[in-house]
Formats: sequence, C-alpha cells, structure tokens
Amino acid sequence: MRGTPVIMDGMPSTDVATSPDDVPTGDSLLIWGTYDVSKPRVRLLLQGLREVGVVIHEQHVDIWAGVRDKGTLGAREQVAAVVRWLRAMPTLVRAYLHAPPHRAVLVPYLGLFDALVIVPFARWRGTPVIWDIFISPYDTVVNDRRLLGRYHPIALMLRAAEWLAARAVSKSFIDTRAHAERFERLMGLAPGSVGAVPLGTDPSQFPPRTTRAGSHTPFRIFFYGQFIPLHGLETIVRAAHRLEQQGTAVEWVLAGTGQEQPRITALIAELGVRSVRQLGWVAPKDLPRLIDEADVGLGIFGTSDKARTVVPNKVYELAATQTPIISGDTPAMREFAAGNRGIHLVTPGDHEALALVIERLATRPADLQEGPLPVIGPREVGTDLLRMLRAGAEA
Repeated sequence: MRGTPVIMDGMPSTDVATSPDDVPTGDSLLIWGTYDVSKPRVRLLLQGLREVGVVIHEQHVDIWAGVRDKGTLGAREQVAAVVRWLRAMPTLVRAYLHAPPHRAVLVPYLGLFDALVIVPFARWRGTPVIWDIFISPYDTVVNDRRLLGRYHPIALMLRAAEWLAARAVSKSFIDTRAHAERFERLMGLAPGSVGAVPLGTDPSQFPPRTTRAGSHTPFRIFFYGQFIPLHGLETIVRAAHRLEQQGTAVEWVLAGTGQEQPRITALIAELGVRSVRQLGWVAPKDLPRLIDEADVGLGIFGTSDKARTVVPNKVYELAATQTPIISGDTPAMREFAAGNRGIHLVTPGDHEALALVIERLATRPADLQEGPLPVIGPREVGTDLLRMLRAGAEA
C-alpha cells in the first residue's frame, strides 16, 4: 500500500564475520527514505550489505508502488507522487528521531530530496549521511531524455537540489567510475569526491543459460529495457533493416515500453522491417526464459554523454546467464568488460557497425563461445560499498 511506513531491523548473515575489522561501518547502518524497492539497485545494495555482515535497520515509506517508469508519468501522476512524498516526510522524520543507535544513514535511490531532509537531523545526532545518487534526475530529464530545457524552472530546481545535496551529505556514490566523474563535472565537485559501486544483479534470478549460444535458427537477438534515448533503439532497428537487405537470417526480439516506443514502432513500419518482434512489457520472471531462447543479448547504443558512463541492469543480468553481449563501446562498458571476449563492443549509434558484428556472429557461431563473463552479485556489491566507505573513513 502506498504511503505505508515500514520500520524493520536487519540482522547480519550468520556465515560472515562481523568484527570491527570486517565491517568498517561499525555497529549498523540505518536505511532511510522513500527509496524505490522495485529497483534492482536498491534490493542489491541491501542484500549485499546483509551478505557481508552489516546490521541494517530500515525506515521506509513506499511512494513508488506500481510506477514502472517515472519518466513517463503525466502531470497529475507527478503531483500525486509529490503529495505522497510530502506526506511521508513527517512519518520518516519522527521515526528517525527515535531510531536505534547507528553509525551512518544510507539514503538509496530515488533519494535526492530525502537526503536534503535527513541531513540536518542526522547532524543533530552526530551521524554521517551516505547518498546513493545512482541516477541524476537533472542529467536524466535535461541531457539524456531531453524532456526539459536547461533553463526550465524545474530543471534549475533539480540542478540546485543536486548541487546542494552533493555537498550536504558526508559521502555520495554512483554506479561506475565514468558516471562518478561525469556527475562531478556536472555539479562542480572535486575529482574523486563521488564513489563508485556497481549495480550488479542477483545470480539466483539469472542462472546460467541451458542452451548453447548460436544454436537457434534463425540467429536470435534479444533486447529488453525501457524505450529511452540512452538505449539507442533506432540503431537496433536500422541494423535489423540493414541485415534484411543483405539477406542475413536474424530474428530480433524487443521487450519493453517507454518514452520512445511510439517513434520506434513507427520507424519499424516506415522501413518495412519484418524481422523485429515487439513483446511490450515483460514480467521480470519471464526474462531468464527469453534470454535462454536468444543467441545474443543487446546492451545500449545511445550516443549521449550519459550513455557513455553507465552499465545498465541488462548487461549484468546477461553476463550472469553467460549470454554473449553486444553493446556500445563506451568508457563504462570498457570498465565492465575489461577485455572479455564474450562482450562485443561497437561504435555507439552506428547501425552498420552493429549489423557487421551480428552478421559475423551469425555466420561464425564459434566466435560466441568466449567467456566466462563476469558475475557481479550482491556480495560483490556489498564488498565494494564497504571498501568505498572504509576509504572515506580513512581519508
């Protein structure tokens, strides 16, 4: 139920030591705010902390239940979300003032305004605040999705809020080193001031594939995710068209919805592409099966500055299943791939380059049998977060 507070005490894992040397955050972390529990980022952070032995307490009001894509909310839905947030704050602040002793407060995504609220109360208790930026609302709506102009009042408000939050909290972090450097430049922060903790995935939800990549006829490509500019769906559709013209037998399966879906559907019709099948929104439980039925999974091909700095959920998930990946050649993807030959990188936005790689893999399936791909699960995420916090405490 939206707006219902959940106050929970976490317990450390029984198989992980929890001495001060093992857990640099000290006694416990308080997880605070209106964070979106439907997002893998939030779930993996909390699970990862538990797996490495951190005691966590949660003070949470869910205001995002049932919202798949915040970027597609209408005006009335946006106002309703703001109202839910305003109603949640008094409940959360009262809960915080009576919270058990804790070494630090962690504000997960989406926590920009949560961070601004909790900082003065945490300071009163002498407690540092750690903010997981994960996605910058300003960068997303202005530079990536281009929903607002740079000087729109809401854009100016978002930038001011992020500028202030980044300086008010004790420590902030984001998902990749490239993304951290971008956020530092956008907000005028000192180099190295924003940490990086990978998104990761839950390998139990994305187990190793049961079919051999390259065994399907026709060769099958799978994309899933939100239809947003960052993902570069136009590049995918034009690559499909190019391969059709060449007579290369490839089937493209696209799963998801979002901002660009009408434009992409119109482009498919305009080009007369017959090899692309759109599934619409797909339940998460069905993704492993669809991945297993594909020969290759697609990452992102957007050309924006932000697209160069992120590694999306799907890349971690595809890697966990040991499915070959094709994605844009970006600093963030190079950071993740680290020369792994099971990850094929192409020039972002270049449909001809994408078509060439797929043609090669479709005609030479032996090139797909490279690996293993990196598996970054909750424990790795939790370990990286603790490493970042330890470095911050020692600085």
